[in-house]
Amino acid sequence: MSHTQFLPINVPEVAAAAIVPLILLMSFYFYARSKLAHAEKPVAEGSPENVTATWLVAVAMGILLMLLALRAAAAHSLVSTVTNFFDSSLVLAILLLLVWIYYRLTHQLRDFAPFLLPMAAALLIVGLTLSFTSERHFHDDNPWTLVHVISVLLGFASFAVGCVAGVVYLISESQLRQKNRTQWTFPRLPPLDRLERFTRHCIVVGFPLLTLGAVSGIFRAMEDPHALGHDWWFSPKVLLTAVAWLVYASLLHVRLAPALRGSRCAWMSIVGFVLLLAVLIAANWMPHG
Repeated sequence: MSHTQFLPINVPEVAAAAIVPLILLMSFYFYARSKLAHAEKPVAEGSPENVTATWLVAVAMGILLMLLALRAAAAHSLVSTVTNFFDSSLVLAILLLLVWIYYRLTHQLRDFAPFLLPMAAALLIVGLTLSFTSERHFHDDNPWTLVHVISVLLGFASFAVGCVAGVVYLISESQLRQKNRTQWTFPRLPPLDRLERFTRHCIVVGFPLLTLGAVSGIFRAMEDPHALGHDWWFSPKVLLTAVAWLVYASLLHVRLAPALRGSRCAWMSIVGFVLLLAVLIAANWMPHG
């Protein structure tokens, strides 16, 4: 038996978690509006739109940290915050916002960073939805389970960032092909080659974590074969994970395979992440382990 029981989600927590995606989407809206309003010249960091967007992200981060701290205190364990979908989605959103902060402060890929906000919002919505459909949690008294969950979380965050980079790549490529720019054009997006390199770097970071998560999950299942049900090798979770692993494994060799360069790399990073989301949803319907 697990030493940590699932901590139910109360109404205030649901309300706080539900408002964070709206705050993040509002922040992205103000960023986009500042770009569209100043398409012909650089946008000052002190512009009203940018200041508003930054403060909104700060508010969202504060709510997420407060929720995570309160739930960890209630469970008397920080480890418990990675053993269910709701708390894991909070951790994922915080990780993406930390990446946003890094690139905003270091001026590297600064115009790419705001696109992380809709992704963080989406992950929160998915986590909240899955937490309502099932009170699934993972036993944190097994070391293989902890290795599995933590490595999957970190790898998932890395692939989420890579997926966003792939989306921005396709947006930028589409804009470059347009002869007549529309009012929805995002000016000064990072160069395509830089976005492609960044996508590869995300995959290089995430792939070992995904592999570690898969291997530790197999060890956990072999240790207690009844925990995941019969024929778990052929479950949707395992099969989708294998396909996602193959997709990312192929992207590791992009530099050696010109056919995978450019938009194909971007699309594959998106497809790989969609497969991982499908794994998350499939895991929600598997027996509790």
